[in-house]
Amino acid sequence: MRAAAAAHGWGILLDDPKPGEDVPVELKQSRWVRPIRTVFDFLHIYPGYWEVDAGWVVLPFFALFFAMIVGDAAYGVIFLGTAILMHRKLKKANNAIILLYVLSIASIVWGALTGTWFGSKAILESVPLLKALVIPQIANYPELFGLDATTSQNMVMQFCFIVGTLQLSLACAMNIHRKIGRKDLSAVADFGWLLMIDALYFLVLMLVIGASVPVSAVGSAVGVGFALVVLFGAQGPQVPFLKGLAGGAAGLFTTFLNSISAFSNIISYIRLFAVGMASLAIAQSFNSMASGLLQGFALPAGILIWVIGHGLNLVMALLSVVVHGVRLNLLEFSGQLGMEWT
Repeated sequence: MRAAAAAHGWGILLDDPKPGEDVPVELKQSRWVRPIRTVFDFLHIYPGYWEVDAGWVVLPFFALFFAMIVGDAAYGVIFLGTAILMHRKLKKANNAIILLYVLSIASIVWGALTGTWFGSKAILESVPLLKALVIPQIANYPELFGLDATTSQNMVMQFCFIVGTLQLSLACAMNIHRKIGRKDLSAVADFGWLLMIDALYFLVLMLVIGASVPVSAVGSAVGVGFALVVLFGAQGPQVPFLKGLAGGAAGLFTTFLNSISAFSNIISYIRLFAVGMASLAIAQSFNSMASGLLQGFALPAGILIWVIGHGLNLVMALLSVVVHGVRLNLLEFSGQLGMEWT
C-alpha cells in the first residue's frame, strides 16, 4: 500500500480503530478450535473486532450439549460411521468432518455412561460389557443397579446445573481477565457476578431438586455479589470513581433484573435433561410399537416401524441441538460474557 501510494502520489492516513468502530475481522483460531467454525458458518455469526473469540469455550460445551440432547450411544455410532464415510470420500478431514467426529464420540461416551443404546433396556441387560460401562447414578435404567428413577433424574438435573454454573462462571472469569489486563475497575463487578452465580447454583438446587443448602450463607454471598456489581458495574478506565458509583446506583433496578436473569439462566440448562429424556421416551415408544411385530409374517413391518421411528427420533434430536444446544452458548453464555456476535 505504501509503495503504491508513493508511485501514484496518493495521500494515506493510517490510524488504529477507535472503540465502537465497525472493523473488518479475520479470525485466527488454533487448529483444535477450528471445527466449531462449522457451526458459526452455518448460523452466519462471528465475533466483532472488539469482542473475544469464545470458540475455545463453545466447542467443548457444544459437544457436551449435543451428547446429552442426542443421549444415545447407538446414534453416536451412526454419526461416527457417517463421519468415517465422509472422510473416506473426501480423502481429507475438513472442519465439518472433524466436528462430526467430536460430536459422535461425545454421544457414544454419554450414551454408554447412561446405558442408552437405541433406548433399549433389553440390549443393556443382554450385554454385560455395556452394563459395566454405566454410571448407576445417572443411568436411564437405574432399576438395573438398585436405584430409583427419582434419584437418577435428580443427579442428571444437578449435573446440568453444574455444567451451566461452570460455563457462566467461565464467562465471568474471562471478563475479569480481560478487564484486569486493561486496568478496568469494572472487573470487580464481574467478580461480583461470579460470586452471585456460584451462590445462586445452590438456590437452584434447593428449589428444583429439594437439596438442603445453607440459606443464610447463600443469601449473604448473593448480597455481597450484588453490592459489588452495583458499586463497580459502571466503572471504567477513563471514568472517575465517584461518577462510576453514581452510574452504578442509577442502574440498580437493571442490576436487580439481571440478577434474576442469572438465576433463570442456570435453571435454563435443565433443558439438556428434559430434551434428552424426551428423546429416550420416543425411542422407547417405537421399540414398544415394533416389538410386537418382530415375529412371523409381521417381521418386515416391525423392522420398518423400528427403522423409521429411530430415524425420526434422530432427526428430531438434531433439530433440538440447533434449538437448545446452540441457544445455551449464544444466549446464556454469550449474554454473561457480554458478547453480541457483532
